[in-house]
Formats: sequence, C-alpha cells, structure tokens
Amino acid sequence: MDPLCGSLAELFLVAASRTRYNGSQESGRKYGRMKAWRRLSALLLAAVLLSGLVPAAEAKALEEPAAPAAEEQPEARDISTRVRMKAGRPLNKTPLVDGVNRTRVTLTAGTKLACTAREPVMGLYFETEAPAGRITVTVGDRVIEADEQNYLHFYLDGIDAAEFTILFQDKVSVANLHFLSEGSIPDWVQFWEPTPTECDLLLLPTHYDDESLYFGGVIPWALDRGAVVNVAYYCDHRTEPWRKHEMLNALWASGLRTYPIFGSFFDSWLVDLNTALRQLAVAGYGWEDIQERQVEIFRKYKPQVILTHSETGEYGHCQHILYERLCLETAMMAADETIFPELAEQYGAHSISKIYIHNFRSEAGQIFLDLDQPLDSFDDRTPYEITIDAFRKHKSQADAFIGWLKDPGAARNIADYSPCEWGLYYSRVGSDSRTDTIFENIRFLNGN
Repeated sequence: MDPLCGSLAELFLVAASRTRYNGSQESGRKYGRMKAWRRLSALLLAAVLLSGLVPAAEAKALEEPAAPAAEEQPEARDISTRVRMKAGRPLNKTPLVDGVNRTRVTLTAGTKLACTAREPVMGLYFETEAPAGRITVTVGDRVIEADEQNYLHFYLDGIDAAEFTILFQDKVSVANLHFLSEGSIPDWVQFWEPTPTECDLLLLPTHYDDESLYFGGVIPWALDRGAVVNVAYYCDHRTEPWRKHEMLNALWASGLRTYPIFGSFFDSWLVDLNTALRQLAVAGYGWEDIQERQVEIFRKYKPQVILTHSETGEYGHCQHILYERLCLETAMMAADETIFPELAEQYGAHSISKIYIHNFRSEAGQIFLDLDQPLDSFDDRTPYEITIDAFRKHKSQADAFIGWLKDPGAARNIADYSPCEWGLYYSRVGSDSRTDTIFENIRFLNGN
C-alpha cells in the first residue's frame, strides 16, 4: 500500500474519534447531525485508503459526499428527569430539572454533582441567575472545563457518557439544568454571540416583554433585511429574576442571536414621572446617573437608528415615559464629547442618525411597517406570527397580554399601540420619503 495512503488513513481514523462541537465555529444545530456523518465518512475513507483501491490524490473527492441520511438524525431529547444526582448531601433535584424558571437551586462553591443517567448524555444546557463561572465535568479520565463569565444560558457538550460529575467551582444559582441525549441539538438551545459594539438598529424597551408587545415584529423584520440589531432594556426586574430567562427565550424565538443589554434600574408601577424620579433618588440614583448609563450605551454600541416608546408610555406606564424622555435627551448628549468626557475618551462620541418614536405623529416621516409579510429567512413566517410565539416565552406575563396580540389576527389589525406605526422624531440624514421602512438613507454595517 502507498505509504501516503497509510498516513492519510491514520489521520482519518483519528478524526473519526475526535469529532466534537467547538462552540463557536460550527452551528449548534448542525453539530448533532454532522457528528455522526463525519465519523462515518472518516471511517469509510480510512477503509478505502487502507485497501489501496483509491489513490491518495483522489481521496479528497470522498471527504464530503452527499449525506441525505445524516440530515434525518432525530433531535436530541431532554432526558433530565431520567438522571439521578447526588451532591454528598441531600439534594432536591426537582427545581433543577422541572423546566420552570421561577424555581432555582443555589449551589455553593465546590458543589459536586455525581450524575447517573439511563442512557448516554451528550450535552448539558444551563440556565443560571448570574454567569456560572468555572465548571468542571469529569467523565472517567476525561476533563471538560468551562468558564462562563458572560451568558446566563449556555451549552456544554462532549459528555458522551451515562456517568459523570459536575463540579461548580463558584457559587451559582441554577434555574434549570437540561441533560440532552444523542441527536441534533434542538432549536431552543441557545448559543449566544457577543453584543455587537456597532449596530444598525437599537431597540429601547423598558421591561422584559416590551420588545414583543410594543416593538413586536420589528426584530425579525430588521434581521431579515440584514440589519445588525441590539436591544437595551431599562428595568432589571431584580425582584422577579425569572423574567431574565423569559426575555432571553423570547429574543431567541424572535431570531436574535446577539446578547441583549440588560436593564439596570428597578421597576414599579407609578402614577407620574415626578414620583418615579423621587423613588430613584431614594434608591440613590440621580437623574445624571441615569443619563450617564444611557449615554454609555449609545457610545459603546453606536446605533445608527433607535426606536423608543411612545410619548404617552403606550397605556400610560410612567416607566415607559421616563425611558422615552431619557433616550431622546441622551441621544443628543452622546454626540457631545464634553458631556461625560471619560465615556467619550473610552468609547468616543457618537452621533445617532435617526430616532423613531412609537405611534408618533410626524411630518418628517410617518412609517407603517408591514409586519404581516412572510419572511424568507424565517421559513415564510410573518414578523407578527414570530412575535406571538416569542411573547409566549414570557410565561409570567403572557396570560394578561396574549389576547391583545393574538386576537386581531394580523399586526395591521392592532388598533391601539400598533407595533407597525412609528414616527420620525430626529434625523441627520434627511426626511423620509418612503413610508414602509425605518432604514431609508441608512447604509448597513454589512455594506448594503
């Protein structure tokens, strides 16, 4: 046999045993179905090379043959309830595996979970109250390490065993821990990308659900057109931590893959703006503190177009009104390097190109977005349909509002607080002549 064939065969045999998802270069959804095919392809190619029937120079043509059967690999199942866990002390595992975001288990630093499943576990999907930090999974003599400092939802693969241990080296509160079987990774498993430091569009919802209620459909509509989209919230819902998970699930269902900007301030129902400002002062926040936070967002993430709440706070919610006024005021401040000069030195001053207000009457540009047109990049679903599915992820809020979104049957039929209607408040790139887009006179970061 040709020595080169033998060397190549050895390399392909090694590749067959090492195929693994890397978490960044290959989509998580493709990993499950591609892994089995690549192993099979490598083994078949190695066998052919060892037989000497195909010259090494022609082997390349066999590397990636058509594999229709591999595409049919079943989706991985959540087998969390079929896993036993021991922590060296009594542990109620139910809150870990019940799939409910309102329940959680706080694990002290150094907690080690000994896990035994009824079938091999291929990967672990974590939903935590704060970044989990250092995690070590030991499978026999193999060690898999992660240090998650950024995301609350993340996936760890390469387990491929029915018995293993999970060591949490830092204290962490876990809302859900999912054990996944062999198979293609389900769409609901989230692989977040870093928040872009420049974006074409920045949505400014107050609460973790307003992105669906009052900005509903804009995210998939803009993504389908090639825009880079960021979302920055005002409230942090510190007394309702489960709403962070609902928000991430809803944004993922909307098609967003870049991590949002979490809120910083508490939420409360207030009757007027002055009361809101007094409560912030009692909590130690002056108006200048809030302005600085918003100027930092504008300078750090450099949006071209921003969307904010209506002047009346939609149905009169004072926090909506506060955030709308804050955004309009600080959008101009962000362009002046003499205001908060340390932020200007760190990020540079930034001039926003266009500002749209929800349901605003404007002579400069009155926009009605078509959120009922099927989108090619979302399997011909409409932005309206996508929004309804996304809002259902806000399980603690959906019962109260889902009828308001769903019953009209189309976005164009929503009479009050229509997510289709926007008015141009400010532009440094000219007035709008079109009425169907917020991106007139805007050149996307991707060049389109």
